[in-house]
Amino acid sequence: SIKDEDEGEDDLIPRVCIANSFGPELLDKLADKNWKMRKEALETIKEIFDKNKFITSDLGDLPVPLCNRLTDVNKVLVQLTFEIVSAIPCAIGSKGARSHVRTFAVAIIGALNDSKPQIREKGISALKAWHKEVPLPYWFDESNLMAEQLADAKKVHLRYTFLPWLTEHLATSKKVPTSALTAFLPHIYSCLEDRDGKVREATSKSLVSFMIHLGFPKMAKACGTNQKVRLELEKAKEALPKIELKAEVINAADIMNPKVSDSPPPKKTKSSEEKCATAKQDKKPEKKTLKSSKSSSKSLKLEPDDIGEIITGFYRTA
Repeated sequence: SIKDEDEGEDDLIPRVCIANSFGPELLDKLADKNWKMRKEALETIKEIFDKNKFITSDLGDLPVPLCNRLTDVNKVLVQLTFEIVSAIPCAIGSKGARSHVRTFAVAIIGALNDSKPQIREKGISALKAWHKEVPLPYWFDESNLMAEQLADAKKVHLRYTFLPWLTEHLATSKKVPTSALTAFLPHIYSCLEDRDGKVREATSKSLVSFMIHLGFPKMAKACGTNQKVRLELEKAKEALPKIELKAEVINAADIMNPKVSDSPPPKKTKSSEEKCATAKQDKKPEKKTLKSSKSSSKSLKLEPDDIGEIITGFYRTA
C-alpha cells in the first residue's frame, strides 16, 4: 500500500456530513428533462459545496447522478458540473477522495470526447484536481474501466486528450498495478494505428511511460505479430531512461597473490661453506618444486599479467 502523507492532517480537520442534503427530490430534479430544472439542481449542489469547505467522504447518492451531467447535451451545464466535480476532492480530503476517485475519474475521462476545446480543458483540470489529492495507483481496479475508455475508435477527442495526461503522470508514478496497465495495451496498440494523426502521435509518446512499468518483453509479447507496433516499441525501448552504472575494479594479481599482513622474517645469510654443504641436498627438491609449479601453472592456465583487471560487480550511481 502507498502511504498518504496528508492522511494525518485530514483526520485533524473538523468535517461535516452533507449526505442528507442530496435527497431524492434534488436528485430527481438533477435528471429532469427540462434543462432549466437540471441547472437549478446543479446550482443548489454547488451552493452546498461552497458553504461546506470541509466535508466527510459520505456523499450519499450524489456521485452517479452528478457524473451523468458531465455528458449533458447542454454545454453550460457540463461546465457547471465540472466546477462541482473539481471541488469535491479538496473538500473531502485525500483520504476520503480515494473511495470516490474511480467513479469520478471514469466519468471525467468519458467527458473528454467533447468536441469543444473549453470542455476538454475543464475535464483535464478536473483530473488534475483529483490527482492532487489521490496518487495515480489508487485510480485503477480490476474492472479496467479506465482502459475501456480508449476502446472506441470513434472517440478521437478523448484519445488524444487523455493519453498525454496519462503519459505525464505514469512517468512519475510508482507502484502502479501492472495488471491494470496491461489491460490498456490492446487499446494502446489500436490507437497506434488510428486514422487521426493526433491520436497516433499521442499514443507513440505514451509507450515509454507504459514501458517504464511493464518492460519491453511484456509489451512486445502483447503486440503479437504486428510489425508496425513492434517497430514503435523498439523506438520506445531506445528512448527509455538510462540507468548509469559504474564498475568496481580490482587487480587480478591481488586475488591470485593475496598480500600477507605479517612480513616473513628475513632469511639468514649463509656462508660459502654452508652453501656448498647444502647444495646437493637442495638440488633435488628444487627440481621437484619447479615441476610442481609448472604443472599447476599448466592446469590453471592463468597468470595475473594475462588477466589484468577483473570487474567484480556494479552498483548504481543514480
